[in-house]
Amino acid sequence: MRLYGIDNIPSSTMAHVALDGARLPDNLRAGGANGRRLRDQIRTMLVARGYYDCVTNVLKSPDEGDGLVTLKNALGRDFSALRASVIPSLLKVASRNLRHGQQTVRLMEIGSQFKRDKPSEFGVAQQEVLTLLVTGQTDPHWSDKPRTLDLFDLVGELHLLALHIESVPLVDDELFTHNAVELRIDGVVIGVAGEVAPSLCSAHSIDKTVSAAVIDLRAVPVQQPKYAAVGQYPSMRRDLALIVKEEVSAGRIIDVVRTASPLILRDVGVFDVYRDKNIGQGLKSIGIGMIFRSDERTLVDAEVDSAVDSIVKATAQTLGARVRGASVEQTVEL
Repeated sequence: MRLYGIDNIPSSTMAHVALDGARLPDNLRAGGANGRRLRDQIRTMLVARGYYDCVTNVLKSPDEGDGLVTLKNALGRDFSALRASVIPSLLKVASRNLRHGQQTVRLMEIGSQFKRDKPSEFGVAQQEVLTLLVTGQTDPHWSDKPRTLDLFDLVGELHLLALHIESVPLVDDELFTHNAVELRIDGVVIGVAGEVAPSLCSAHSIDKTVSAAVIDLRAVPVQQPKYAAVGQYPSMRRDLALIVKEEVSAGRIIDVVRTASPLILRDVGVFDVYRDKNIGQGLKSIGIGMIFRSDERTLVDAEVDSAVDSIVKATAQTLGARVRGASVEQTVEL
C-alpha cells in the first residue's frame, strides 16, 4: 500500500473480506475442497464414539527427533522445531490422563505435521492429518469384562470414515511395531495404523499397549448418507471357507466377492480365520458369511447357488482361492 500510494486507492462505502477461504484454489485450502465440512463430520462422529478432540502445539524441541524442520526466529529452544508427527503430542496427553487415573483413553486431533521436501515451497511440506490414539481398557459394561484396547478396535473405528477400507500389512515404520497396516480406499493409500513402538511409549512413561492411526484428510472421500427401505422378504445365508495364500487379506477377498456377486448379495463378512499344517505351508482358511435377499420376491435355492458359484469362480481366478468345505445354507427370517 505504501508503494502504490494510499491516495491512489479509490474510495468506497462498503468493503468485503472473504474469511472462509472459499475463493482459494483446492490445493491451498486446508483439507482440500471439502476440508471444513469433512473435519466437522469427522469430529462429530468420533466424539460420539468417545474420543476427545485435542489441540496440541506444533512446536517442539529439536532434541525430540532427527531431521526436524527448525525455525530461525524461535521463542526458545523448546519451541524451535516443527513436529514431524502428531503421535508424540498425543502420547503426552495420554500419559497425563493415565497418571490421573483414567482407565480408557481415546484421543483425536486434526492438525499439521511437517517434513523437509525440496520441491515444496521453502523446502518444507505441511500436511494436515487426522491422528487417533487409543490405550487402556474398553469401557466397563455389565455384559462383559473390560479388556485392553488394541489395533483391531482402532481400525474398526476408522470404518466411520469410509465403509470399504482395506488394511494391508505395513513393512516398516519407525513409529510402529511390526503390528501395523497401511490403509487404502479403492487402492489409494489414505494413511497408516499400528501399535506404537514401546520405546516411544516408554519415553512418555506409558507401560500400556498404545495404538495409533494417521490419516491424510485430503484422501478421505466425503460420504453422502444413503437410505434404503427395510427388506420385506426373507434372506438366505451361505458360508464359504476359502483357502488362500497368507498374504491375501480378508478385505481383498470381500472386495472380490462384492464385485463378482449379483444384486441379491446384501452383506458379506469374515467369521473365521484358520491356520493348520494340514491346509498347507503359507496358506490360511478364511470363512466368509454372505447374506442374499431380493426386494421383489422370495429367493429360491437355484438363484443363491448360482450366485455362490460365480463368487467361487471369481475368487479362484483373481486370488487363486479354493473352497475348503461345502457351503452351508441357513435361512434367516426377517
